[in-house]
Amino acid sequence: MLTVRGLLAEPGLGLRAVAGLAGLDRPLASAHVSEVPDPAPWLQGGELMMTTGMLLSPEHAEGYLGRIAEAGASAVALGLGVELTFHEAPQWLAEAADRLDLPLLEVPQQTPFIAVTKAVFARLAEDQYAELAKAHDAQRALTAAAARGGGPAPLLAALARSTERWAVVTDPLGHPLVAEPTAAAERAGLIDPELERLRAAGLRGGAVVSGPEGEVRAMPLGVDRLLGFLLVGGVTAPGTYERALAATAACLLSLDAERTAAAERLAREARGAALRRLVTEELSAELAGGLLRAARGGAAPEAGGPPGRRLRIGALRAEDEAGDTAPLLDRIALVAPGVAAFDLVEANVGTGGSSAAERVAVALLPEDGDIEAALPLGELGDIRVGVSAGVRPEEAPAALRQARYALGVGRRTGSRVTDAAGAGSSGLLLSLGGPTVLAGFASAVLDPLEDILDGGQTLPTLRAFLDANGAWETAAADLGVHRHTLRHRIRRIAQASGRDLESATERMDLALAFLARDLAGE
Repeated sequence: MLTVRGLLAEPGLGLRAVAGLAGLDRPLASAHVSEVPDPAPWLQGGELMMTTGMLLSPEHAEGYLGRIAEAGASAVALGLGVELTFHEAPQWLAEAADRLDLPLLEVPQQTPFIAVTKAVFARLAEDQYAELAKAHDAQRALTAAAARGGGPAPLLAALARSTERWAVVTDPLGHPLVAEPTAAAERAGLIDPELERLRAAGLRGGAVVSGPEGEVRAMPLGVDRLLGFLLVGGVTAPGTYERALAATAACLLSLDAERTAAAERLAREARGAALRRLVTEELSAELAGGLLRAARGGAAPEAGGPPGRRLRIGALRAEDEAGDTAPLLDRIALVAPGVAAFDLVEANVGTGGSSAAERVAVALLPEDGDIEAALPLGELGDIRVGVSAGVRPEEAPAALRQARYALGVGRRTGSRVTDAAGAGSSGLLLSLGGPTVLAGFASAVLDPLEDILDGGQTLPTLRAFLDANGAWETAAADLGVHRHTLRHRIRRIAQASGRDLESATERMDLALAFLARDLAGE
């Protein structure tokens, strides 16, 4: 970087500093000649302002130099000569320059201003070329680090070494993945105030955050979608060289992140496929054990599974995404990349009697321990989860039915997490049967009743009556009819079916039939 002191050392110019020596280390960005009384409006900062001083006077010297200094000029050079205004810098001008710490240089008669200008721009060009060469070498070092593989760590180390700054790679949630040096991971939180905006902006985002610890720049990583951020920080603001290297590193890290994401996506799909087969097919204990291992990221299903290992199944539904499980599965992949999950299109599993098709996300959970340890629910948004009891691998289809039943109960009660064991013993008992058995039981009990009332009103009337535990006002309100109308309907159903609807046993029989129909997905 060219400074005033460096220009004074240029051979052949003969420049001499006579005042403002405290400012000799100021950088120079250009050289400019002006003889106007106030050149400040034409200055941009960093200039060597050259003049012959033809309009200078003692009474105006302070104001003249003050405006130049305020405009950001780095120094003033006074041209001397026999036929010029000054043979040497006047004392009153030097004293004013000293008061402002603005370097005042003398340019001897034999040195034309154009020679000084050429020298300044030649040195600036040399510095720029040296900067480019340095950047080129550093970029090659970054590329070599990326080509060697090993993830982002070697590349981050090369970036930190070349820029003398710290660097961190985070996931899209801002969690640090790799840091150089390692302690820099603690600084990832510096972008937290900008994180929501950055995530919303995706690959078009970017942020600069300044604070007591310096400046940190955040750049998005990814090619088609946001896969994380590169954070680069230091005590001072980065220059062109540092910014260029950070941009190069972001490109290389994006390629690495895409490769990693593609590999993880394939592994995740394989785990999900194994889980889908495990919970939807009736399998031998050996094959089910192998699928469990595959769903957990282990050996292929054909390898078989160790006896005695148990599992739980979770059924998840996002309440704010209209039944679309794709965003939920993406979030599961982000916050719990090791959890096998897939989306399942099934009939409504709620307890309200609806049979509309809906999507749920199905996830494999460990038998023991807190669910949060495997699946951080707090980072998955507004969701509800139904959790099965612990079962053997070959019993996974029953676990799925339990989880779906528990999810339906949770949606009805408003519970965020519902364990099948606490969702009602009757539902848990019925969930142990297969869909064919449950559907057969439900049909045997309910089909003979369907035509008792006109317009398909029999089963909705019975369901509302049972759900309200025989409370006439509540059931009538749910159906949108008068309580006398409801009483009349219930009497007709009881007479035609021969069932005593005042009997707890009869009510339980009918309630179990409705519950079996829900669990069978009809």
